[in-house]
Amino acid sequence: MADTIRSESDLQEVFKDGQPANSITAQDVRDLVVSSKHLHLMGWEFCLDSAATISSPVTITGGTRHHFTSDGLLAQVIHPTRHTAFWNPSTNKIEPPALNDFIDVRFAFTATSTSGAGSTNQFELELDTTGKPNGTGSPATSGDIIFRQTEFFSKGIGQTQHFNFIMPLFVGAQFLAAGGIFYITPVNDMDIWRKAVIINRVLSAVP
Repeated sequence: MADTIRSESDLQEVFKDGQPANSITAQDVRDLVVSSKHLHLMGWEFCLDSAATISSPVTITGGTRHHFTSDGLLAQVIHPTRHTAFWNPSTNKIEPPALNDFIDVRFAFTATSTSGAGSTNQFELELDTTGKPNGTGSPATSGDIIFRQTEFFSKGIGQTQHFNFIMPLFVGAQFLAAGGIFYITPVNDMDIWRKAVIINRVLSAVP
């Protein structure tokens, strides 16, 4: 008989305590072996925000640290893991699966600068794992910023630009406990839309 890949819940039922003598067969054991190769597999999630569009963008005021949000309604998910989601649209955080996992994150959006010029026409992107809502602590002194990058509006005011950030990240204890919040801080006013987050679980540390 061909070996069968079974779900974790099926295997827990087959191998639960108190089974009658000889009820677990050699085939059950072979199924366990092949199924174990597929438990805790990687997985990925693509979340595209449905609210911010080119006709109705999110406006960020210059000098303001803005908590990036995405309702994730335009999404595609492949989760061959026990983790239900990587992006939480209620808290607008990355919620990594397990300690010592390794994930790749792609963060992308379309934007225009609506004021300013020259070398000051820029913004800073941060991934903050303090677990503190914006305004309740200084990330520079008490935070845990695991990604920070500055980008420029090289095309000038009012010109559409596409920004794409690639972040290879390991999951430390703070990241696991608090999740990760994206913040965008522009020097000058900016509009953003077509906000997308892709999270790919590259390595599972769960044995």
